[in-house]
Amino acid sequence: MTNKKDKRIVFFCGSLKEGGGERVISILANRMIDDYAVDILLYYDREVFYKIDERINIVSVQRETNAGILQNIKFIREYCKKYAQIVISFLAPFNMVAIFSLLFTKVPIIVADRNDPRHIPSNIFLRLARNFLYHFANGVVFQTERNKRYFSSLIQKKSVIINNPISDEIELGIALNTPKDNTIVTVGRLCEQKNQMMLIDAFKSISDQFVNFKLIIYGEGPYRQALENKIIELELGEKVFLPGQVKDIIKKISSANIFVLPSNFEGMSNALIEAMAIGLPVIVTNVSGSEELIVNGINGVIINKGDNVSLIREISRLLNDNEYCDLLGTNAVKSASQLKSSTIIKKWYAFINRVMEQKK
Repeated sequence: MTNKKDKRIVFFCGSLKEGGGERVISILANRMIDDYAVDILLYYDREVFYKIDERINIVSVQRETNAGILQNIKFIREYCKKYAQIVISFLAPFNMVAIFSLLFTKVPIIVADRNDPRHIPSNIFLRLARNFLYHFANGVVFQTERNKRYFSSLIQKKSVIINNPISDEIELGIALNTPKDNTIVTVGRLCEQKNQMMLIDAFKSISDQFVNFKLIIYGEGPYRQALENKIIELELGEKVFLPGQVKDIIKKISSANIFVLPSNFEGMSNALIEAMAIGLPVIVTNVSGSEELIVNGINGVIINKGDNVSLIREISRLLNDNEYCDLLGTNAVKSASQLKSSTIIKKWYAFINRVMEQKK
């Protein structure tokens, strides 16, 4: 790609609300704008959660058309034909929209699949549609080898594995030197996938032993009411808190004693990567993404998904062993430092150039 072409890199997604894929778009776009013209094309007209460089043009399809799906697809098609040297789409539902919109055009498209493809989309017919449409993408980015292997050999041949980047704003290892405030934290959408229910159950089991500790669950989502009901049921109203989405999340969690991600499935959790980067000892379940990042007992702790007994045991172990926590946190920083945005952006540029060359 020639530097600062008239046409530009166009990122496409549903919105820039809080989320893993959206977070990665913000990091990549903010880095790429120093080298190329960058647009972010959003399907919905919603508030932008992440800080975006003012040089980046953000366009809402919904705001521009104020119409239905067919008019929106037409707008996406015409916009990308006019402005995009290459389109990079994030998240399976919007990847399908982007591919369909650009069928039989000369605009190359890379789609980034950001979750476990066995579970997302949850509708089997949408999963089948995605599996079919991905054959028409010029390139596919996966976060893990396990998720890559789910797809056909044809899709795998035009794919690459690129991990999530760490934001330049994060100070590596900051939590190692931050006084602790007797807190267990998790960060993620309030939904069945993240399984915060199990964490609340586990916390209830240890709350009598660790009476001065509290659990803070950051994030927002459809399970808020169910989680609030669970907190009331277990009489944890003074110990478990749901503060919602916060923009200064790193500052909020740096003083935590441990970070727990009890997910039922994942792509690769940005929240986990950031917790590791600042030096928090982490407990995760053995799901895609987490298993690629964590070496059990070295830079974190891995338990079986849904294993509440092991979760209780490992939380108790960490809270009773500061030296072990320091070891896990220190090694986590070393692991996460390999995911600096300057390193990850080079992998993206290499893949973009590869796709562009093949498209010629």
